[in-house]
Amino acid sequence: DAAGAPGPADLDRLVAEVVRRLGIHVYEVGDRSLQAVTADLLMERGVTVSLAESCTAGLACALLAERPGISAVLKGAVTAYDNDVKVRLLDVPRDLLEREGAVGAACAAAMADGCRSRFGTGLALSITGIAGPDGGTPDKPIGTVWLALSGPDGTVTESVRLAGDRNRIRRMAAFRGLDLIRRRLST
Repeated sequence: DAAGAPGPADLDRLVAEVVRRLGIHVYEVGDRSLQAVTADLLMERGVTVSLAESCTAGLACALLAERPGISAVLKGAVTAYDNDVKVRLLDVPRDLLEREGAVGAACAAAMADGCRSRFGTGLALSITGIAGPDGGTPDKPIGTVWLALSGPDGTVTESVRLAGDRNRIRRMAAFRGLDLIRRRLST
């Protein structure tokens, strides 16, 4: 352009440079949502998945289920708010819950491993945390969330501290979980 405005080629180069610099943190250059990208990766690779959710109450599963055809790989989910449900349905050791609580790396890993075993899936995601408005402590304030992803090559955990009200914390935790799956399938 004679006025010096960037043209399409300049914008393409800029986008390519942003993607190069941010790498795995860019989930899409386009208009698909994170849940659509994650669902598409699961379906393209034929990887089955199950979920064990506590503080998100099934929200991550619901987001995946928005994608038509996901039933080919999404085998099921457990909403395990209560510790007895974690023990009975996900095989989380009761002594682990008594010793460390339901919000931590060990519980998240046990939830994911138990879920993967119960459903017989390639991957299992777990999310446990404190969404508020009460239940926080100085060691585990509101917004503390632990996630785990169990797969054939082991289980990884990660912790995030999310800000906002209950609904925002739940939603951000669900998206973080879906992104954990996406990153595993993208490497």
